[in-house]
Amino acid sequence: MQEIILISQITTNYGVDLYGKPQLDQLLRELGKVEIPWIRMHYAYPTGLTSRVISAIQENPNIHLDLPLQHSHPEVLRAMKRPWQGRVNDTIIERIKTEPPMPSYVPPLWWDFPAKLNNSFNTC
Repeated sequence: MQEIILISQITTNYGVDLYGKPQLDQLLRELGKVEIPWIRMHYAYPTGLTSRVISAIQENPNIHLDLPLQHSHPEVLRAMKRPWQGRVNDTIIERIKTEPPMPSYVPPLWWDFPAKLNNSFNTC
């Protein structure tokens, strides 16, 4: 086996249905014990990247974090009814930059909201 891919609608919610609370950090620590070169975690929702989850990722250099960021422009976020999302994006990016380095992080940026404004693309 060369890699494990963790994928779900909101991967950072792992364990809520089974244990009543998120347990992703524990899952990542257990997977880190498996001798495998690559563990990819897709669709990690920014608000679920707690300090415990970030620590678990940092402890396992074979974990690759895929954290999709959809938008950051305030007008687009208001139209999407997510005015808080820009603050969440900024906070999580700052945490990833200032806390000990993440083993692997690639932020896919989505540009798919129908009411987006032309000038919002350049300011995201």
